[in-house]
Amino acid sequence: MRNRRLRQQAIETIGALNEAGIEPLLIKGSALLMILPERRLGTRMISDLDLVVDKGAVEACVARLLGIGYQPLADDPGAHARGKFYRPSDVGSVDLHWRPPGPAHLFAANETLHSVSVEVQGVRLKLPTPAEWVTHLIVHDMIQDRRLRTGDVSLRRLLDCREILRLGYDIDWGAIRDRLPSGRLALARNLFFLNLQRFAGVKVDGGAGGLLARLLYSRQIALRRNATYRSLDSFGLSMLGGSWKFLKLSRAERQ
Repeated sequence: MRNRRLRQQAIETIGALNEAGIEPLLIKGSALLMILPERRLGTRMISDLDLVVDKGAVEACVARLLGIGYQPLADDPGAHARGKFYRPSDVGSVDLHWRPPGPAHLFAANETLHSVSVEVQGVRLKLPTPAEWVTHLIVHDMIQDRRLRTGDVSLRRLLDCREILRLGYDIDWGAIRDRLPSGRLALARNLFFLNLQRFAGVKVDGGAGGLLARLLYSRQIALRRNATYRSLDSFGLSMLGGSWKFLKLSRAERQ
């Protein structure tokens, strides 16, 4: 019932933006919300509506939101977003982005154009291509929410990936590897792929892993099962964080 109300809110909100000539890109669970069949609408609770619009259209978008009763939330949305908006009668807020969450260089040069325009429930919107959609989920889960660092596991985005496949979409796993090719991004990708296979039962073409990703996967399991390991892991992360800050300060003083 909550998701049904949120979808109706999305239809009203997107319709108002369409009247101003704005076709928002829906990301993460919001995109799923608009295309799930009624029988699958309760798969998981969708928390809010994530809309991405071009920077040049952001203020016009804000004006439309205010015009249909939304109010800005006093919250820091981060470098990727204009802000959060809510109405007391609604079940969720609207997060207005000018790019998806994550490292800015990933979404430079209009990367949000990896999308398709569709008409759903009488409104016009954009959905990410399946590979781009999964890329957003990986980056948000592992980098934005820092799960690569903390070792926490969230099933939410893993199950979203599985749902994309169940809806009949083909995911180009090679395109995701190309989008997240090296360094921390590649490690985040590999660990997410391992989690996707082992927790959600999704086969990833081309395999998943690498030694470091497998070690981090084992760390996730140990953190869930062993309180002593959790304490040692937390202490180790604190020591590494303190050492890194000390090195940065020392370098700054020398400069």
